[in-house]
Amino acid sequence: MTPANDNRPAEFDAQLLAYTPALKKLAAKLLPTSPHCEREDLLQATLLRALERWQSYQPGNSPYTWLQFLMRGINQDAISKARTAAKHRPELLHRAVRRTPPNQEHATDVSLVLSRVPWNRVDDIVAIGMGAFYRETAAERGISVERARQRVETARAALAKAANDADTRRALAA
Repeated sequence: MTPANDNRPAEFDAQLLAYTPALKKLAAKLLPTSPHCEREDLLQATLLRALERWQSYQPGNSPYTWLQFLMRGINQDAISKARTAAKHRPELLHRAVRRTPPNQEHATDVSLVLSRVPWNRVDDIVAIGMGAFYRETAAERGISVERARQRVETARAALAKAANDADTRRALAA
């Protein structure tokens, strides 16, 4: 039976704990205007990744440099995901947008609109809309990144058509 820590050396865990305060300071530098909880999330994600990838650490090298590299990579991925999500957010500048609490009508509208998207692409478009990368979607589906992009673009076109149809129906009903 394999131990839960995969035989990770105790020295590694001790170094990880010793460098946690320095990592907190680095998180504050990387996210100076973010709330404390986001900095803490970055720290926790870094510690988790360090524990997952402890075997890639070279004992002769500086542990802080390695941990810093991990934290900066995680932060850069988060920035890229946020940019991707913002890029794919629907353009609402030409429409008046009201914020109301969700209700059954909204759930029905979403269900009807998503029913216009091929069933095997709903998860892809939702994941990309939430900030996932095409490479993640492609890896999950076992397809190329370009094919993943094409599938999402096809689903987006179906969503745009469904939204336009819904706007037309509402305009005719008014």
